[in-house]
Amino acid sequence: SDKIVVMRNAEIAQSGPPEALYASPENVFVATFMGEANHVRGVIESISGDHARVALDGLRLELPHRGMAPGPVDVVIRPEAIRLADTGPGITGQVSRATYMGSHSEYLLATPLGELFVILPERLRRRQQGSAVVVNFDPEGVVLVRP
Repeated sequence: SDKIVVMRNAEIAQSGPPEALYASPENVFVATFMGEANHVRGVIESISGDHARVALDGLRLELPHRGMAPGPVDVVIRPEAIRLADTGPGITGQVSRATYMGSHSEYLLATPLGELFVILPERLRRRQQGSAVVVNFDPEGVVLVRP
């Protein structure tokens, strides 16, 4: 389809091309309607031009502010935008579930932000349940939304 209209409580929540609704949802409802999404809370610390400096626990990201003002903000993180490492900058986490799916692996992580769902391509190193990880994010898969 060229255009999708997402309805919520008999009102249009958002409409547009599927790619736009997935990449730039207006709110958490549209984000989860269009696919898997992690919903966390962050804080916009400052705004410069079109971008906001957003704090997620101890991690700072530069993201398009999308008209949001400094202060608490809802953040949607797509599962495929989460990166795992053994060391380095990021948020600490622990693998609470690891599932091999053939072409990819799926993980549930316990983090200071809450539980995060992660999808990683099979070509990347598989993590075991109980292992400690450092979590970082690809900013292209992280978006500020309205509640």
